[in-house]
Amino acid sequence: MSLGNKLRGFLFTVDMLGFHIALREAVRRVFGISYTWEGIQVNSTALFRFLRKFVSSGYRVYGSEERLWVKTCFGEVGVDIQDYDLLNVLFEPLKKMYGCADVDGGVVVDIGAYIGETALYFIHGGARRVYAFEPVEKFYRYLLRNISRNNLKDRIMAFNYGVWFRDTIIGANVDGTGTGLRMDYGRPCVELRVRSLEDILKMDYEREGAIDLVKMDCEGCEYSLLRLDEKSLRLPKQYIVEIHGAELPIMDTMMHNGFKAEKILQMGDLVNIYLFKRG
Repeated sequence: MSLGNKLRGFLFTVDMLGFHIALREAVRRVFGISYTWEGIQVNSTALFRFLRKFVSSGYRVYGSEERLWVKTCFGEVGVDIQDYDLLNVLFEPLKKMYGCADVDGGVVVDIGAYIGETALYFIHGGARRVYAFEPVEKFYRYLLRNISRNNLKDRIMAFNYGVWFRDTIIGANVDGTGTGLRMDYGRPCVELRVRSLEDILKMDYEREGAIDLVKMDCEGCEYSLLRLDEKSLRLPKQYIVEIHGAELPIMDTMMHNGFKAEKILQMGDLVNIYLFKRG
């Protein structure tokens, strides 16, 4: 890095975090001496840049008991300090992705709940209750922790399994977009417990009323929509689906069964988010 770039980086840090932290970070890089900022032990350039990115985006970030917490407009989201990179999910445009759905006073089925950010977002948006499904054990533990942190155990129900075409256990690599669609032979994978989407939609929601929204961000499990009969598919009023790969099969299925489709966001060449509303 050139001297000019280093100076610009230093001045940017001064502007974001103050001269004292900028100086301590410079000393750390030269002499390898870690320091504490907002309760967080800063011991690497990667962690420092991560923290600065959050602060420059208007978030409050702080550490407590070896955990890193981010305060957002919809609640506090945290992970163990060594897993700080999981919090990059908070840079996704959640309002653009999910703000179009009407969940006020309603019931949301959150498929691919990850560490709980979307469940918290839906509660903040007025949802009466969220049923959150997350099959990856590590993510599920953070989901539970973040539900508890925000005192929402009575409104967010968490389940440690995912959604698929049938009840089974699948082996999947959980690192990357669309991983539920790939067989990465030779790469380590985890075993995930999954249930059929039909069973999920037919869970006992009677005391809640109809499902107002199903959100699907599950790296390929969205194709389980193709297995549903018309009656099951039409149980929810709305779907927000992140489609990885071919759109046409899901688009045709939803529209054939009386849903109106609206493209919400393009996340990449082969990743698009659609809102489907029952007509």
